[in-house]
Amino acid sequence: MEKRTFVVEGMACEHCKESVEKALKGLKGVKCAEADLKGKCVMVEYEPTEVEPRQMYEAVDEAGFCMTA
Repeated sequence: MEKRTFVVEGMACEHCKESVEKALKGLKGVKCAEADLKGKCVMVEYEPTEVEPRQMYEAVDEAGFCMTA
């Protein structure tokens, strides 16, 4: 397992936070995703052999937010 924190732009409320977490948790290989509204970031625990950061970026983008390293 690997843990990384990514910056997320566009989160403004609890619903936004939940949308980002749901988008990431829906990916195979993501064990945990915890977004922080105040810190404008998300901590993701994932299995790098099953999911790549690129896939996470795409999932968050599809949810309407922008995630960067």
